[in-house]
Amino acid sequence: MPVRALRSALAAAAICLACSAAAFAAPLDDAQRVADINPGSSSSSPYGFTQFGGYVYFGADNGSSGAELWRSDGTAAGTSQVADIDPSGSSLPQSFAVLDGFLYFAAYDPSDGFELWRSDGTASGTGQLADINPGSSSGNPVQLTRMGSFIYFSADNGTSGTELWRTDGGSVNPVANINPSGSSSPSELTVLGGHLYFAATGAGVDRELWRTDGTTTARVADVNAGAGGSSPAELTPLAGNLFFAADDGTGAELWRTDGTTTTRVADINSSGSSQLNGLSAANGYVYFSAFDGSGGFKVWRGNSSGANQVSTVNPGFVDVDFVPLGDQVYFAAEGGGSGNELWRTNGTTTTQVADLVPGSGASNPSRFVVLDGNLYFRAGGTDRELWRSGGTAETTVRVEDIVPGATGSDPDQLTPFGGLLLFSAEAPGEGRELYRGIVTPPPASGAAGPVPADIGVTGVKAFAKRKQEQNGSKVVVKLRGGAAEAVTGVASGSIKVKGIGAAYKLKRVKRSSAAGELATYRLTLKKQGKNAEILALLRDGRELKAKMTLKLTDGAGNNATRRLSTR
Repeated sequence: MPVRALRSALAAAAICLACSAAAFAAPLDDAQRVADINPGSSSSSPYGFTQFGGYVYFGADNGSSGAELWRSDGTAAGTSQVADIDPSGSSLPQSFAVLDGFLYFAAYDPSDGFELWRSDGTASGTGQLADINPGSSSGNPVQLTRMGSFIYFSADNGTSGTELWRTDGGSVNPVANINPSGSSSPSELTVLGGHLYFAATGAGVDRELWRTDGTTTARVADVNAGAGGSSPAELTPLAGNLFFAADDGTGAELWRTDGTTTTRVADINSSGSSQLNGLSAANGYVYFSAFDGSGGFKVWRGNSSGANQVSTVNPGFVDVDFVPLGDQVYFAAEGGGSGNELWRTNGTTTTQVADLVPGSGASNPSRFVVLDGNLYFRAGGTDRELWRSGGTAETTVRVEDIVPGATGSDPDQLTPFGGLLLFSAEAPGEGRELYRGIVTPPPASGAAGPVPADIGVTGVKAFAKRKQEQNGSKVVVKLRGGAAEAVTGVASGSIKVKGIGAAYKLKRVKRSSAAGELATYRLTLKKQGKNAEILALLRDGRELKAKMTLKLTDGAGNNATRRLSTR
């Protein structure tokens, strides 16, 4: 059935109180499901998003073919399965990398196990490149990493153990047998200059830092001399140097190398390990979380000259990420009486961007990506949703409440793609599926603007109508909206009194309207006992703010969502 247009016209919105009247802002950007790959309540669970040739490729399960290779251009019509590699089950494609017009990845079939495959984006152009471990045993190629005209990876041919391999798309060959007596198990594959750096276990020694140019492979340094091994991790290139965490026998600290000279940058915890993690290159430094021996983890940064503590706020040691945007670096941390929230620093001044769950509660922002000058991430207490921030509390907003209420859609796999943000999200009745965020700036009040084409919204208008109303002792919020065709709408929202931390939820209201008709959604407090409390606060001159969501659905099941808020 062709998609019918929802020509949404959110014609008027007003907060109605005798003591407060405020204009509604233009709607925020939307987030919508791209495709229900696994129809019904089951999940397709898309993963491994990788851009290649005008599409994002990923693994997904449609409920009949198992987890196979898919691609999407961000529209329902442009989302399809590329190939059914294992017709009897799931090929579980993973570890994607791109080289010279092909997508390389590991995949499983019953005859050969997990081996190296590639695809040009068509079913006929998808095939196994090599059976590294002949027969049904697996070569298990992982950590596919491009350097120059080769894809490097770790694999096991069944005789030499797990070693470093590479391919140019034609031949597939081992690079070096680093540990002839077993497996060197290369990991942390990282490109710097014309070399691939990695951690590996050599003959007679434990894990140390190695590098190769594809021809010559050698250990960079024996940081923990002897058989102990320094277990290098968090490999991060910066300004011609490779920074990493390593343990020389006195505890894991920050080290660096230019491939010739390897030195410790700083001994952050002189009495043990600093347990540094989250190493990220940003604005001429590597930022990271570290423990100096007292007071929990703190924010640090370093370069070739040394390292220094940036802030005493605690970014923790799990899922730590530092992301540069302009001259600031964004991260999640606990501090200032708040739980784990969004912070930023320029290396000198560190400030909290927004306290999304006020007080000691935590919104736990994570999965940071930057697109068009904004930071996108997931956050929430138990109701994790997609958020964005321009660097201030005022510009930190939820993009869309995909699953209203206490559950949240738990966005993951956030991937910028052109002007879109592709991600996975989970909603009741449809499972975890492919979604997209429309991240172009919203149109000015009263103006039509760009909207998602695949749900058929061709014109969106939102404008303010000032109105005041005294309705006894009740707080009342009114919203008017409709479309150019018959729709069913569900309005929900919350209000907040300025200076008071708690937000008060409003009862959901459902209305149907004929084509061109504007339905009125009159929302009252879920907890009626709060009316007197709120009105008393307003009489003291405090400002009332409201957030509203209107979801419209037509007879064909197409939908559009708009969010409004008072300024």
